[in-house]
Amino acid sequence: MSTFAELLGQFIHRSTYSLSQLEAFSGVPKRTVANWQGGITLKPQKWQDIVKVALALDLSDTETSSLLETARHLTLDELIANTADEDIGLLQRWVKDTTSPFQAIADLPSFVGREDEIAQITQALQQKSNIAICSFHGMGGVGKTTLAAHLAYRLRQHFSDGVLWAQLGNGNTLSILAAFARAFGEDVSGFQDIDSRSAIVRDILASKRVLIILDNATNSQEVRYLLPPTTGKPMTIVTTREDLAVTDTMERIELSPFANNGRDSLALFTFYLDGRYVKQHKQILRDIADAVGHLPLALSIIAGQLGRQPAMIEVLASTLREKTAYLDMLQREDQSVRLSFDLSYENLTPSLRRLFNALGLFHGGDFSAEAVAFILDLSTPHAEEQIEELIRLSLVQLGQAGRFRLHPLLNAYAREKVVPRALRLKAMTYFTNLAETAVSNDYSKLVPEIENIKGLLNMAHQRNDVSPFLKGVNAFSPLFLAQGLLEIQEKYLGMARSTALKSDNIGDLADILLRQGFLYVEKGMSAEANRLLEEAYSLTEAIRFPTEIDLRRKADLLRGLGVLAVQIQNDHELGDKYYKKGLEIASKINYGKAEARITLNLGVIAFRSGKLEQAIKLHHECLEQSKRIGDHDLSILCLSNLCHFLRMKGDLSTALKHLTEAEQMARTHGYHMHLIMLLGSRGMLAAASGDQETQEIWAGEAIKIARETGHQRSLAEMLGARGNRARLRGELAIASTCIDEALALIRRLHIPDRLCLILLYDGILKADLGRWTDAETVLQELLQLANSMSFSHFSVSARIGLERCALSRGEHDLAIAHRNEWQRGFVFLNTIRKQEIMDWLPETDWPE
Repeated sequence: MSTFAELLGQFIHRSTYSLSQLEAFSGVPKRTVANWQGGITLKPQKWQDIVKVALALDLSDTETSSLLETARHLTLDELIANTADEDIGLLQRWVKDTTSPFQAIADLPSFVGREDEIAQITQALQQKSNIAICSFHGMGGVGKTTLAAHLAYRLRQHFSDGVLWAQLGNGNTLSILAAFARAFGEDVSGFQDIDSRSAIVRDILASKRVLIILDNATNSQEVRYLLPPTTGKPMTIVTTREDLAVTDTMERIELSPFANNGRDSLALFTFYLDGRYVKQHKQILRDIADAVGHLPLALSIIAGQLGRQPAMIEVLASTLREKTAYLDMLQREDQSVRLSFDLSYENLTPSLRRLFNALGLFHGGDFSAEAVAFILDLSTPHAEEQIEELIRLSLVQLGQAGRFRLHPLLNAYAREKVVPRALRLKAMTYFTNLAETAVSNDYSKLVPEIENIKGLLNMAHQRNDVSPFLKGVNAFSPLFLAQGLLEIQEKYLGMARSTALKSDNIGDLADILLRQGFLYVEKGMSAEANRLLEEAYSLTEAIRFPTEIDLRRKADLLRGLGVLAVQIQNDHELGDKYYKKGLEIASKINYGKAEARITLNLGVIAFRSGKLEQAIKLHHECLEQSKRIGDHDLSILCLSNLCHFLRMKGDLSTALKHLTEAEQMARTHGYHMHLIMLLGSRGMLAAASGDQETQEIWAGEAIKIARETGHQRSLAEMLGARGNRARLRGELAIASTCIDEALALIRRLHIPDRLCLILLYDGILKADLGRWTDAETVLQELLQLANSMSFSHFSVSARIGLERCALSRGEHDLAIAHRNEWQRGFVFLNTIRKQEIMDWLPETDWPE
């Protein structure tokens, strides 16, 4: 059996590290290691030093255990089981089944050089007991990101809580903070402003032993929001090509191109090329490295090209000496990245060149092999093979989640290339098809493509590709709406409307107006929504010989106008008129989807009018229709409403049966948005059975999904209801938090009936808190809005609260007047409305 000195000597020899390098990488003095290796020290006192050396030598768990045993220390497994918290980080690399996040991009196998920088970072990590902040500065292409990724893998074992990675420079600081929190199971979507979200994430990170890499910073402000607290355990690395003020107090590491002596440049060439080839062409390779200023990015591209065509070395050297073109985005004295890009591009095969040109269509910088395959009429495996070839030539990099990416400079270079119009249209078609075939509100495949989609829409608009642009805006509008990107949706719909007006295509214009109308319904701008939908309807009426598509659009418009009349204007008669006219058109052309949906809308009117049995009957008809045509979305809505109706009738078992079917359908088909209302309904059923604790569990899950999907109306409703339940339990602080957030949300949306409900919750809560003046102000606002909208049930509710306010001031005559008013109004309400008020305000003394 080998001794400790012999075994250590074998591992050091295998690594090719000198004792000085081993000291830099491990932090253990080289004299100590020399004493071990020479057999002078037979049993090192500290197992920690042995483990540090094992980490630096990249030993396996078996090798490390053998080294520890020969030094008469515990094995790895024994140390892991018995080590104190302060030392467990050293062993983290060998701890099985870790769940710590690791978000770093792929480490390049061709990484060479940077020994001094690595030693400096390692020293900073070991010497600072608390936070260590380092910044890498240098020009584009110098390898800042590559070094950061390499360090993430190399130092991973020191950070037991993981590695976080953020790509900066896109103005997405809020999203980055949310991703950091999400990595540790925390949801910060409720903190909508940058200051509060930054503060809460800083608190989450305070106790974490985590490495944070902030890549490609372009301004100090975005970095400050992402920095962890100044006391704690994280380490942060910031990469930037600019001299930022925020880095003044950091440990600054200036990254320059490889040294002019050519050692690291030749090492990089050796990775790609045969060692004998490099030795044979050593001088000319040094000349090539000199010509590109030893810039690592340029060297990688050239080395990849020579690896594929080694005989081209003389041509490459000659071209480098003669060309003087520069990439506009990156120019620094005699260094040029474009020259390197040109060299690689001009030696691509025609098929690879065609593919690289097409990558300029992805303005987001990252892309999928499936998209490339569709655009270029390739099979996905063939597209992946070609992309892998570009990766090998350092023109493409691996991205996250199975995607690929272009360096921003290469992306700019690709966009300079001329792409045939046919390929632009194919790209738009690919994303349009994804949007049109997406399951309702499930845009998981499209969310990573939003920047690419915006780029294609802008390109189509600029180049006057009218039909693809209009089709794209129509297809992507639901995506923008589902993601809460209402301003972006509004922008493109405005551009599309102007384009459609110029094209003189009535159908296109009507489609855009229809989309705009429903957008303004979501934003609560009911008057503008109504105007747009009526304008669109007038356009369809003006078509003398309507096609089936025109008639379908007309039926959808009538349904939209009906929704506005019922939900916003509270005009059931007008809504019923629109619905029945739309139903007549849909029936004539056998437009089953519209027929079924209008049947549901008529059922809602029946329910709101107190005709519960008729509402149930219409919903059963709709459910049968929706199942026949395979409209899962509508089936779920029907089942959800039926659950609500049957719960009101007291038939809880049938209600639960419908709810279970709806929930299973929603989960199976990916209707995540519907789960919000279904989980809320499940909570109500639990409450109806007397299980308030389970109700809150389901409500919490519904609120979580509403936050994740950005569905503000549902979130406001759920928060308001939770706040009112907390009020009834006497938990007034929780009630205030929930209702305040709900009211802020619903005021922005301005949906009158929901605003009335949240105002009621808020007014009654303020009364319970003894804030009588505030309570009266809110309840008077509620009364005024309810009267203006003819919401008689909310007028009754407001006066119940105002009666309490009057009594608090001893104004008994006014209190009696309010009581008489609400009791008189209560008598004339239908049974459903009475039950709603009794659910909201169960503490009230109701008239017989």
